[in-house]
Amino acid sequence: MKLKNKFPLLLIFVFLFNSNLFSQNSSKKFNWNISLNFGCIFGQTNELLNYMNEDIRLSQLDWNVEIPVFNLEGNLNYKNFILGFSGETSLPVKSGVMKDYDWLNWDYYKTHELSYFSCHDNYLDYYYKLGADFGYNFIINNLFIIKPYVNLKTEGIKFTAKDGYTQYAPFDDDGKRIWTESLPKKNVYGSIITYLQTINSAGIGINTVFSPQKAIILELNPSFNIINYVSYDFHCTRYQVFADEILIGISYDFTAKSKFFLNDYSSLNIIYKCQFIPEQIGSSYNQGCSQWNAWKNGEWFLQTDSQGGIKRLFSTFTLGYELYF
Repeated sequence: MKLKNKFPLLLIFVFLFNSNLFSQNSSKKFNWNISLNFGCIFGQTNELLNYMNEDIRLSQLDWNVEIPVFNLEGNLNYKNFILGFSGETSLPVKSGVMKDYDWLNWDYYKTHELSYFSCHDNYLDYYYKLGADFGYNFIINNLFIIKPYVNLKTEGIKFTAKDGYTQYAPFDDDGKRIWTESLPKKNVYGSIITYLQTINSAGIGINTVFSPQKAIILELNPSFNIINYVSYDFHCTRYQVFADEILIGISYDFTAKSKFFLNDYSSLNIIYKCQFIPEQIGSSYNQGCSQWNAWKNGEWFLQTDSQGGIKRLFSTFTLGYELYF
C-alpha cells in the first residue's frame, strides 16, 4: 500500500490519541466515558436435583462454559453522582462438554453409588447480560476514590447438549444400578438436552479506585446480590421438560480492573471478573411436551420428592479500550 493510501488512517490515529475533545480530567460538571471489551468466559454452571429437604444428590448436570464475550460499558457522571450501564453477549459456539450424573439407588436402598453417567458436546445457543448501577464517588484524597453503589442485572444463557455417549449401569444381584468406569459406552446422536437459565438480581457493592500515578488506575469491586433464578431443562428424547425456581437466592461478584492511560481521554483496560453462585436449592416442576418451548404454563406438576437448584462459577478475562468525554 502506498503512503498516500495510509494517510486517512494516520489522521484517524492522530485524532484518537491527541485530540483534546475528550478528557477524563475535565472540570465540567457533566462528563461520560464508554469502553468496548473483548475476551472469554471460563467456568461451569451446575444443574442440581436433590432429595426433598435433604442434602442427598439425585442428579447433577455440569455445563462447561468456554465462550468468547463482547462487553460494552459506560458511565454518565454528574458531579460525584454516577449512573452506569453495561451489556454483554457472545457468539453461538461449542462450549466444552456437558456431563450428566444420576444416583438411582437412594429411593429404595438408601445408598449413594453413581448409577448413570453420560457425556455430550455442549453448544451455546445464546448468552446475554444487561446491567445498570447508580453510585456516588467519595474522593478520599488524590490517590483513593470509594464509590458505593446499587445495581440491577438480568442475564440469560442457553445450551444444547448433542451427540456423545452414555454409560448406564444394569441391575446387579441386589437390584442396584452401580456405575463403573469400565462400563461400555453407547454412542448417541442428535440433540439430547436443551437447557436455559435466567437470573434477575439486585445488589450492592463498593468500587475502590486507586491511582498510584496519573497514567495508571487500579479498581477493586466486590458486590453482593439477591437473585431470582429460573431454569428450563428439555429432554429431547424423553419429551419431558423440567423447571427449577429459586425465588430469593444470593450471588457474589468481584471485578479487578487496571487502566493504563494513553492520554487524558483514552485508556487500555485489563479486566478480570468472577461470578460465584453458591449451591442453592428451590422448587422443581415438570411436564410432558412435544418440543422445546412447547410447554403449557398452567400444567406444571410440582415435584414433591425432589428439589432443583444451581451452583455456578464464571471467570471472565477481557481487554478493552475506553474513551472519556
